[in-house]
Amino acid sequence: MSGLKKSKRMKPTNLTLPPELQAALSTIATNGQDQAVIAQPSLTQSALDWQKSRLRQPIPAQVMDYEQAVAIFYGYWKNRVPEGKAFYVHPENEASVLNLVKWAIFDPTSSIPLNKSIWLYGLVGAGKSIFAKTMHDFLCWIHEFVNSRVNFGYCDMNLLIDKAKFDYSEMKALNVAKSLIIDELKESQQQIILPYGIRFRIGDLVTNLYSVWQERNTRTIVTTNLPPSPGGIFDDREFDRMVEMFSSVNWHGGSLRKSK
Repeated sequence: MSGLKKSKRMKPTNLTLPPELQAALSTIATNGQDQAVIAQPSLTQSALDWQKSRLRQPIPAQVMDYEQAVAIFYGYWKNRVPEGKAFYVHPENEASVLNLVKWAIFDPTSSIPLNKSIWLYGLVGAGKSIFAKTMHDFLCWIHEFVNSRVNFGYCDMNLLIDKAKFDYSEMKALNVAKSLIIDELKESQQQIILPYGIRFRIGDLVTNLYSVWQERNTRTIVTTNLPPSPGGIFDDREFDRMVEMFSSVNWHGGSLRKSK
């Protein structure tokens, strides 16, 4: 006799399918030989849609009181203002700032979808980087004192590119599987040749961020002088992914670096 044991027949698991998949399965018809004929496009699309909704859920509960969050955020922001300069918020940015604070603490009243990332774009010198660093300060405070699941890294693209010119492994800082603030992303960086003849492409960066967002629900904040426009440095597929992943926020104002 063989020494192998006869395997037991496994009973099928009872699964509760989402309504959209049940609807798709209802389109299956059988012929006289009990062979299934499946409405493939409907079933496939329903499965993909369900997978996407599953990957984006659940959105965490609001982590702290909104009014308290605004007070703490503005406290950090004022501390970031260089000595000798007055704290200033452009009037057209005030509503965006409050919505971004709501987004950061998962406040459901935010007009920015809580499961999407932020593409914050505006003129060079308008104060986007100080805002990004303030947001990092604020999110680190939440991580330490309120909710450890809120965890953002920070990456200055100017410093990263300068380091990567000599050591390409520095680019690994962009491949972390956690939420990230990417500051100072510029179109001029598109022309930089890194070691091994590799050209840095912003479109490739967006593609990588999109993959991590799909797999891990990470949220990213990008500050840039690049408006979210089709064409130019993005091909059609990259732009579609950027639109799906990011909510665009226009940061108003001219250069604050000219003020004394």
